[in-house]
Amino acid sequence: MLDIVVIGSGPAGVSAAVYLKRFNLNVTVINKGETALKTAHQIDNYYGYYGISGNDLYEKGINQLESLGIDIINETVLSIEVYDKFIITTDKGVYEANKVILATGKSRNKLKVKNAREYEMKGLSYCATCDGFFYRNKKIGIIGSGSAMLHELSFLKNMSPYITVFTDGEDVMIEGVRVVKEKIVSLYGDEFLEGVTTEDRDHAVDGLFVAIGDASTFDFIKHLGIATDDKNNVIVDSNYQTNIKNLYAIGDAI
Repeated sequence: MLDIVVIGSGPAGVSAAVYLKRFNLNVTVINKGETALKTAHQIDNYYGYYGISGNDLYEKGINQLESLGIDIINETVLSIEVYDKFIITTDKGVYEANKVILATGKSRNKLKVKNAREYEMKGLSYCATCDGFFYRNKKIGIIGSGSAMLHELSFLKNMSPYITVFTDGEDVMIEGVRVVKEKIVSLYGDEFLEGVTTEDRDHAVDGLFVAIGDASTFDFIKHLGIATDDKNNVIVDSNYQTNIKNLYAIGDAI
């Protein structure tokens, strides 16, 4: 029986696990190896680091967990059941814990258009709070049409007045923002991203943020009845506990 299972290995999950270990608790991190941090080109807003890539910061976090003897389970969580304890089922095993911390962040759907992978960390980003700062007063594009797009737009409006939303065929109207509804064909640029090609024309952008679908946190445990707000952020109390006893949420999940 584990004291605490942390689900997620981004900055919030790693920080929580480190402090829990220092309190001599039996903590395990379940990590499927996916986090928006890994796609961030450069991190300047994390204490003690300046100019480090998101992937390098992620690897340092994993190394820190290992150096402290914290178990890291590289598996995908499929479900959580609540009894007098938590039963966490993954794609490879079943684990029991007294407490669970959700550090799953927001789910981000990958962009599936020509050349997209080529420009990841080279102008194409999946995290506005990670990379938006680098595009101050530049031409910013956002791909999406649901609540995830609106969430990123609310942040990026503070970075630049030059924003274009690409809805990829969806009919969406946004007051005060340029909207391109044509289907996206491909991305273009030399070493770094320079623009988006739609069915009608090319659109120059300096940075492009992907926010496809609805903002979500942890679809695999929605059946637990965890309380969320109208933006699918988990509602927690002053101790970061959800409406379910001993189930906590931190980081981008809230």
